[in-house]
Amino acid sequence: MVPSIACFDDASLAFLFSSRRGAVRERAARMQLREGQAEKLPLGCHVRRVVNISFGLLLAYLSVPVVLNLLNSRQVMNTSFNPLRIVNTYGAFG
Repeated sequence: MVPSIACFDDASLAFLFSSRRGAVRERAARMQLREGQAEKLPLGCHVRRVVNISFGLLLAYLSVPVVLNLLNSRQVMNTSFNPLRIVNTYGAFG
């Protein structure tokens, strides 16, 4: 239910945020102004981005046999496709 909060317009959730000085609304406005300015990101942000993209690519690579099995007319049900059992066909579409 929490991710569905992003579907609401800011105006409809404005009653949750105080308009007094230093409140969430003012801090968010300051953050948006800072994002508009070009700031150099620290090295940790770049490393984290590279690690996240690497894990995403690894997961996509490991998922290829699963997707091919899912689309095949002769599916092998609930079979693991790698020795680490990270990706398999067990689940909603298994």
